[in-house]
Amino acid sequence: MKTMQADGIVVLPIHDSFLVRTDYPQWLEVVMEAALKDVTGGIVATDADGPKLSKHFALSKKELINDESNGIVNGGSLELTSLFEESVMTRYLSYCQQSDSQKL
Repeated sequence: MKTMQADGIVVLPIHDSFLVRTDYPQWLEVVMEAALKDVTGGIVATDADGPKLSKHFALSKKELINDESNGIVNGGSLELTSLFEESVMTRYLSYCQQSDSQKL
Protein backbone atom coordinates (compact mmCIF):
# COMPACT_ATOMS: atom_id res chain seq x y z
CA MET A 1 0.00 0.00 0.00
CA LYS A 2 2.86 2.37 0.74
CA THR A 3 4.30 1.84 -2.74
CA MET A 4 0.95 2.60 -4.33
CA GLN A 5 0.50 5.63 -2.07
CA ALA A 6 3.94 6.90 -3.09
CA ASP A 7 2.74 6.67 -6.70
CA GLY A 8 -0.35 8.72 -5.82
CA ILE A 9 -2.73 5.76 -6.06
CA VAL A 10 -5.34 5.25 -3.35
CA VAL A 11 -5.70 1.65 -2.13
CA LEU A 12 -8.45 0.62 0.26
CA PRO A 13 -7.79 -2.66 2.13
CA ILE A 14 -10.87 -4.73 2.99
CA HIS A 15 -10.24 -7.99 4.87
CA ASP A 16 -8.11 -10.05 2.44
CA SER A 17 -8.74 -7.78 -0.56
CA PHE A 18 -7.87 -4.37 -1.91
CA LEU A 19 -9.95 -1.83 -3.81
CA VAL A 20 -8.34 0.44 -6.39
CA ARG A 21 -9.63 2.57 -9.24
CA THR A 22 -10.44 0.55 -12.35
CA ASP A 23 -7.30 1.68 -14.16
CA TYR A 24 -4.88 0.33 -11.51
CA PRO A 25 -5.61 -3.37 -10.80
CA GLN A 26 -2.64 -4.64 -12.85
CA TRP A 27 -0.27 -2.27 -11.08
CA LEU A 28 -1.65 -3.40 -7.71
CA GLU A 29 -0.96 -7.03 -8.66
CA VAL A 30 2.61 -6.21 -9.68
CA VAL A 31 3.25 -4.32 -6.44
CA MET A 32 1.66 -7.05 -4.28
CA GLU A 33 3.65 -9.84 -5.93
CA ALA A 34 6.91 -7.86 -5.61
CA ALA A 35 6.21 -7.09 -1.92
CA LEU A 36 5.51 -10.75 -1.13
CA LYS A 37 8.68 -11.82 -2.91
CA ASP A 38 10.72 -9.21 -0.97
CA VAL A 39 9.31 -10.32 2.39
CA THR A 40 9.04 -14.10 1.96
CA GLY A 41 11.13 -14.85 -1.11
CA GLY A 42 8.10 -16.71 -2.48
CA ILE A 43 5.87 -16.25 -5.47
CA VAL A 44 2.09 -16.23 -5.36
CA ALA A 45 -0.63 -15.77 -7.94
CA THR A 46 -3.10 -12.95 -7.50
CA ASP A 47 -6.63 -12.65 -8.85
CA ALA A 48 -8.68 -9.60 -9.80
CA ASP A 49 -12.47 -9.68 -9.86
CA GLY A 50 -12.84 -6.56 -11.96
CA PRO A 51 -15.12 -3.59 -11.40
CA LYS A 52 -18.12 -3.94 -9.10
CA LEU A 53 -20.82 -1.65 -7.81
CA SER A 54 -21.94 -1.87 -4.20
CA LYS A 55 -24.93 -4.04 -5.23
CA HIS A 56 -22.50 -6.60 -6.73
CA PHE A 57 -20.45 -7.38 -3.62
CA ALA A 58 -22.79 -10.14 -2.40
CA LEU A 59 -22.52 -11.95 -5.76
CA SER A 60 -19.88 -14.45 -6.79
CA LYS A 61 -17.75 -13.86 -9.88
CA LYS A 62 -19.70 -16.60 -11.68
CA GLU A 63 -23.04 -14.92 -10.86
CA LEU A 64 -21.75 -11.59 -12.13
CA ILE A 65 -20.49 -12.97 -15.42
CA ASN A 66 -23.53 -15.10 -16.19
CA ASP A 67 -26.25 -12.55 -15.45
CA GLU A 68 -26.20 -9.53 -17.78
CA SER A 69 -28.98 -7.87 -15.75
CA ASN A 70 -26.25 -6.95 -13.23
CA GLY A 71 -24.87 -4.53 -15.81
CA ILE A 72 -21.59 -6.42 -16.16
CA VAL A 73 -20.95 -8.24 -19.42
CA ASN A 74 -18.45 -11.05 -19.90
CA GLY A 75 -15.88 -9.54 -22.28
CA GLY A 76 -15.02 -13.00 -23.60
CA SER A 77 -18.47 -13.28 -25.15
CA LEU A 78 -18.22 -10.02 -27.10
CA GLU A 79 -17.50 -9.90 -30.83
CA LEU A 80 -14.69 -7.37 -31.07
CA THR A 81 -13.18 -8.08 -34.49
CA SER A 82 -15.25 -5.35 -36.12
CA LEU A 83 -13.52 -2.81 -33.89
CA PHE A 84 -10.18 -3.62 -35.51
CA GLU A 85 -11.27 -3.92 -39.15
CA GLU A 86 -10.65 -0.24 -39.81
CA SER A 87 -7.88 1.40 -37.86
CA VAL A 88 -6.33 4.82 -38.13
CA MET A 89 -3.50 3.25 -40.13
CA THR A 90 -5.83 1.59 -42.66
CA ARG A 91 -7.66 4.88 -43.10
CA TYR A 92 -4.37 6.69 -43.63
CA LEU A 93 -3.16 4.13 -46.17
CA SER A 94 -6.49 4.28 -47.97
CA TYR A 95 -6.20 8.06 -48.18
CA CYS A 96 -2.64 7.77 -49.55
CA GLN A 97 -3.76 5.24 -52.18
CA GLN A 98 -6.59 7.54 -53.27
CA SER A 99 -4.19 10.48 -53.50
CA ASP A 100 -1.73 8.43 -55.58
CA SER A 101 -4.43 7.26 -58.00
CA GLN A 102 -5.64 10.83 -58.48
CA LYS A 103 -2.10 11.94 -59.38
CA LEU A 104 -1.94 9.42 -62.23
